[in-house]
Amino acid sequence: MKVFDLSIYENPDEDVLWDDNEFTKVTKPEIDGQSRWSTFYSQILKYNKDGTFWDARWSRGSTEMQDEGVEDLELVQVEPVEITVTQYKVIN
Repeated sequence: MKVFDLSIYENPDEDVLWDDNEFTKVTKPEIDGQSRWSTFYSQILKYNKDGTFWDARWSRGSTEMQDEGVEDLELVQVEPVEITVTQYKVIN
């Protein structure tokens, strides 16, 4: 498992998730889980410098009482895989 080195950024959450210069958003953020105090998110990003894909995962406070911005941001390298899905429909 290859993890992206976020130490090169002064503000990783802003530079990676909100600034479109180095990363392109491939998918919309999806809720990946929830605890009493935090909501966990996942989003696929493309690193524009070398074309690699990364699964960005982070958490945010679940209520307005949590003073939590983006926490625990981590990027794990992934690759696109084509998957065939069979669906069934009613015959008229």
